[in-house]
Amino acid sequence: LNDSLAGSTATVVYVEDSPRPKLTIAWAGDSRAVVAGTNGTIKFVTPDHRPGLASEKARIDRLATDPSNRAVEDKKGQWRTAGLAVSRSLGDASVKEISPG
Repeated sequence: LNDSLAGSTATVVYVEDSPRPKLTIAWAGDSRAVVAGTNGTIKFVTPDHRPGLASEKARIDRLATDPSNRAVEDKKGQWRTAGLAVSRSLGDASVKEISPG
């Protein structure tokens, strides 16, 4: 395994206090931001980036020039693209298609 080609997912949250509290959230891959309320409620504030979601599958299939990089369902019912169970990530250079220009 060449870990220099490995990838990851990430979620970053920036909290601004003034003039009123504000969250700015950025994410890539199969990672989530969850906000917990003081009353015990939770809210998922980021949608998943998974190859089986219709919008992600359409995006992958539109951008993939190599058929092996299209979104496909494996024998266990798990959607994958280029062998990965996430449709967006940081890194994973061994499965990324490079577009010239």
